[in-house]
Amino acid sequence: MQWLSRFFDGILSPASTVFLLFSGILLTLFLRPWRTLRRAASGLSARSSRSALLTALGGTIGVGNISGVALALSCGGPGALFWMWVSSIVAMSVKYTEILLACHYRISRNGGYHGGAPLYISALIGRIPAAIFSALCMLTAMSVGSGVQTAAVADAFEDAFSVPKAVTGIFLTAAAAVCILGGTKRITRFTDKLVPLMTLIYTALSLYIIITDRAGLPAVMKAIFQGAFNPGAARGGIIGVLTGGAVRYGISRGLVSNEGGCGTAPFAHATAEGKHPAEQAAFGFVEVFVDTMLLCSLTGISMLLAFGGEVLADGSGMECVMAAFGFYFGEAAPALLALSVLLFAYGSIICWDFYGSECLLLRGASKKRQQAFLIVFLASFFLGSVVDREVIWFFSDASCCLMLLCNLPALLAGMKTARSLTEEYISRK
Repeated sequence: MQWLSRFFDGILSPASTVFLLFSGILLTLFLRPWRTLRRAASGLSARSSRSALLTALGGTIGVGNISGVALALSCGGPGALFWMWVSSIVAMSVKYTEILLACHYRISRNGGYHGGAPLYISALIGRIPAAIFSALCMLTAMSVGSGVQTAAVADAFEDAFSVPKAVTGIFLTAAAAVCILGGTKRITRFTDKLVPLMTLIYTALSLYIIITDRAGLPAVMKAIFQGAFNPGAARGGIIGVLTGGAVRYGISRGLVSNEGGCGTAPFAHATAEGKHPAEQAAFGFVEVFVDTMLLCSLTGISMLLAFGGEVLADGSGMECVMAAFGFYFGEAAPALLALSVLLFAYGSIICWDFYGSECLLLRGASKKRQQAFLIVFLASFFLGSVVDREVIWFFSDASCCLMLLCNLPALLAGMKTARSLTEEYISRK
């Protein structure tokens, strides 16, 4: 395990950081995708487009917005939040491009649209990278989609209600099965209602903290910007910056949170019946903004306010957030946080099953293989509740980085197609 950790810290994480930043900047300058936002706003009224966006948000909004942010701050300091913001800005153009290509290369099957990274990767750079991506996606579903989510819920419920972690794992398995076995339509109906609810609840709780302790905001913002560029985070030049703690943990946790460049959200967006691929792709901006710029920022600022601009170095991410909430909500904090974590985790779990299933469908897998994936996926909930948290987060970060390294070359290869589609959409009357 140690050599894997050294490989990730020394090679994989810095390489992914550099590649994501480079690709995001290049796609932003080449496509200028923000030009589609004004025209695309009217398309959000379409039910299928709105449902696709909410499904994608259900997958991206998860416990990474809570415990993941806490871990990033604990490991990288307050400056990690700044680099989360940077990752979200570059991720917007990356996510726009992957949704655009997914909608362009999608297929019609069983009375609906299906698409995602495996299709455009296969079309743009080959079948082997597409097959590798599909395998990584299903493995990531077991870590980010189930392990990380279940672990956070288990920690929260143990702290709040003294519920054994294994019991929480069994409960989540049963609860997820109820929704997942109902198929895509039940998942869509579920996310349409759950995503707005869980976002509003957590936003309200965090805003209460920020408004209550608003006098400390200037000091917190100073700590964030100073921490982003201090000598510990930037040891000599650009390479030092990109491998420093604040940058590395900010970018990696931001990536796990908004999944920009991972190629997962396109599975959901490709199901929309939009008039043009660029119209649906523009909603990628909304997805990243809500996930990282809003929810991750709320968590990070709330924690820094609670601890006077500092962060706890000990304890799990959930323990750190629990301690922060305890300053403002007292004895009610564990229950309130446990509810928020449960809603976030459950929505993410449901959507990651959809992503894994779509991967198999696009690869032409039989129903037996799809059923086998579902069984393994559900079984991974229990493992997530009892396995060491550092192990879970390591595999989550590593799997997301590997997916990114498969996906980004296809996005760069498809830049001309993406630009042509973008210009076509903008020039429409």
